[in-house]
Amino acid sequence: MSRLTTTQARRNFTSVLARHNVNDFRSVTNLVYRELFGLDANGLREAHGLPDGTNLRESLPGLDLAAITMLEAYVAINIDNFNSIEDAISYAATEVKDLLA
Repeated sequence: MSRLTTTQARRNFTSVLARHNVNDFRSVTNLVYRELFGLDANGLREAHGLPDGTNLRESLPGLDLAAITMLEAYVAINIDNFNSIEDAISYAATEVKDLLA
């Protein structure tokens, strides 16, 4: 999966979030990371031996980046089928993890 593809997917995801009045992208991103990997952004940096402030999406292994992108794409398409962004992310994370298992 190319970085351009993941960047476009991320832009679409944040655009959908903004249209649903969700503007705290950092908190949503940390929720995505916690649901997929059990760690927030800082925890992922530490687990991968990356310095503070490192752009995770440019540093994570390809499969991890693909998982994030799939989750965000799923939520962007299906957000209206859930009561909350948290529910959508939790459901999508389960689906992505099952798919990649």
